[in-house]
Amino acid sequence: MKMLLTGLLLLFQTAQAQAPTDLRRSHDLQALGQLARAENKKILLLVSLEDCPWCEKLKEEVLNPMRKAGDFSDALIIAEIGMDAGEMLQDFDGQGIDGSVWASKRGIYTSPTLLFLDADGKEQVKRMLGYNSADLFPYYLEESIRQLLTQASSGKG
Repeated sequence: MKMLLTGLLLLFQTAQAQAPTDLRRSHDLQALGQLARAENKKILLLVSLEDCPWCEKLKEEVLNPMRKAGDFSDALIIAEIGMDAGEMLQDFDGQGIDGSVWASKRGIYTSPTLLFLDADGKEQVKRMLGYNSADLFPYYLEESIRQLLTQASSGKG
């Protein structure tokens, strides 16, 4: 089991190292949670749809530049999952689930949605819904991230 976990962590880290600025969809939330736990990090999770132009704008204008700059990389894993029907995910508990069902169970009906999670997949900070421009969005995103990390350092998360 330990070797499997190590292998999953290396695979996830290698994928991140190969494309450090490009946010790509993950399908394994359990591995993401294990990585976050092993590295003592929180998770910023973009929940998107395949053909969502606002999701792409959010990635291009905010998330990818944030990753490229290394902002919060010492304390935060930034990942993306799809809430499309037919897109299979492995949930934080290891169970297979359709992306649209996963989103619906969490009350996510807007794309893009940003979730601020602990390693167990529990929301720690109020989610951010939608995106329209990079004018004030990075400020509010940074405030939410700082709130998430402050909770983590004070033992609340």
